[in-house]
Amino acid sequence: MAAMSDDQIARFIFRAGLSTAAKLTAVSGRGVGMDVVKTNIERIGGTVDLKNNPGQGTTFIIKIPLTLAIVSALIVEAGKERFAIPQISVVELVRARREADGTSESAIERINGTPVLRLRSRLLPLVSLSGLLQLGVPLAEDDGAYIVVAQVGTNMLGIIVDRVFDTEEIVVKPVTAILRHVTMFSGNTILGDGSVIMILDPNGIARATGIGAGGDGKLAAPAAAEATHSEDKTTMLLFRANGEQKMAVPLGLVARLEDIPRERIELSCGQPVTQYRGKLMPLVPISGMHDPDRESQPVLVFADRDRAMGLMVDKIIDVVDDRLSIELGVARPGMLGTAVIRGEAMDIIDTGYWLTQAAHDWFDGAVPAGEAVRERHLLAVDDNAYFRQLLGPMLGAAGYQVTSVGSGAEALALRDAGRMFDAIISDIDMPEMDGLTLARTIRADGPWSALPLIALTARAEPRDIDVGREAGFTDYVTKSRREDLTEALRSCLAEPALV
Repeated sequence: MAAMSDDQIARFIFRAGLSTAAKLTAVSGRGVGMDVVKTNIERIGGTVDLKNNPGQGTTFIIKIPLTLAIVSALIVEAGKERFAIPQISVVELVRARREADGTSESAIERINGTPVLRLRSRLLPLVSLSGLLQLGVPLAEDDGAYIVVAQVGTNMLGIIVDRVFDTEEIVVKPVTAILRHVTMFSGNTILGDGSVIMILDPNGIARATGIGAGGDGKLAAPAAAEATHSEDKTTMLLFRANGEQKMAVPLGLVARLEDIPRERIELSCGQPVTQYRGKLMPLVPISGMHDPDRESQPVLVFADRDRAMGLMVDKIIDVVDDRLSIELGVARPGMLGTAVIRGEAMDIIDTGYWLTQAAHDWFDGAVPAGEAVRERHLLAVDDNAYFRQLLGPMLGAAGYQVTSVGSGAEALALRDAGRMFDAIISDIDMPEMDGLTLARTIRADGPWSALPLIALTARAEPRDIDVGREAGFTDYVTKSRREDLTEALRSCLAEPALV
């Protein structure tokens, strides 16, 4: 108990029989409650966890699948048997490799006989699926092992498998009564070839191996949580294009990674397209030319609302967390500049530019490389998460540090917490508190009352602009002309705001 963290101790509330009552009565003190909640949530493929802040309160985090009938699942193999892992639980796939000198960025090591994965400077506990289910001798773990990094509550667990296939949409069938005591399974399904396979439950696997709440093992904190608490780091996808050139894009902008077979790529008006989720999706080659002789084409899928486009690249490399600081600007269309990531110089692509190559009315092109400005800290308020992700790298390339929130209430919470910024950029159309109300609230009183406020919105009528300025906005920029935003910032930050 002494070696456990506060969060691990708090999770004992989910253990059956645990009670804080001083004595047993007819209505209380029996230690039955949260364990029933946890069991029923996990039975339908969800997770429950908590965050306890002494003196402030406790937050319960519950995640449940959108549908219990059809789910997207990753098909894997262990001991010559196939299994399905719900895609909602899969964080990433890792191929463990060890270099000739014995070192590796993602190498399996052993601590007191227990396998762990050193993944981006973190130790991740591992479980061999073949060993756990007693399916025979697993494949060698030291080199080339496939590891499915799965989400367990707010933590992560690595599951070692022999092979990884593709993702499929599967129909979930309930577990037969004879197997309900086996907590590693959450159901079963029938694949297209008629095979019946079991659906794995990462929460059950963690419990069966003694890892997680109430067990002796420990789970590594997820990379996403680390990124949330560090504004200096961004999760980025690394890939190759134009031969051996390495490039990067913020992972939050990428909806999916696809490897499209050559026969599924067609031509429309001379441009490559593919049928994707019932619609034609335009494909844009980052090199400017489509190679029709490739057996399959790696594609980065970008999607916002009902639109999607695919950026054709040469090879997907890795997902990393590092500080995104663009050091060299470029005048080349489609690139924001060059940054040092994991010790290597890589080009950061301008996603907005490539989106307009697929649809000219999506957003306008790349931000022109202008003269460097002193780093200022901006607050961006927009309920569209995709646009927030798009705005960060664009302003970062212009020399600004950006903090993004999804609502006016979140922005005001930062103000009340004492955070200060050099300027605020806000959308107008937002639920609960729109941009006009936010502007009036900021101008009314408080430490932000004199800050420059820039409206960034799709509304472009003269009446809308007049209303925005009356509410307290210093300047007004439409989303279809993103290149005007940097000029508006330079103008607003060069002289005091007019209030």
